[in-house]
Amino acid sequence: MEHFDKAYSKNRDSFLEMPDSIRSKISRRADDICRLLGVPEKKSKILDLACGSGVMAVELARRCHDVTGLDCAPSGLQIAAELAQRAGVEVCWIQGDMRGSFTLDQPQDFVIIWDVVFGV
Repeated sequence: MEHFDKAYSKNRDSFLEMPDSIRSKISRRADDICRLLGVPEKKSKILDLACGSGVMAVELARRCHDVTGLDCAPSGLQIAAELAQRAGVEVCWIQGDMRGSFTLDQPQDFVIIWDVVFGV
């Protein structure tokens, strides 16, 4: 897990100053996820496992969903919190390993794992 934390710390600025073309692609993927899952227009509770820098969690929160992002890397979650603040949305960030045990305060309507290379 230390590997991920170092990678986020090293590349912090590239996550925070993402080009508009990349942001646009992420926004389209958020729309795709909502459509494929049948996420209703109304507020849904969505858990983003291994959320990393939080870009997808923030996009889903922009669509008025109640989003929780879970990741093992504290530096990734710091970036995620800053992205959420810049976007003017609230996301609940939890540091933890999705392979282990973690506790959520309430049940979720949907769980996603987006853009994750599992087992690295």
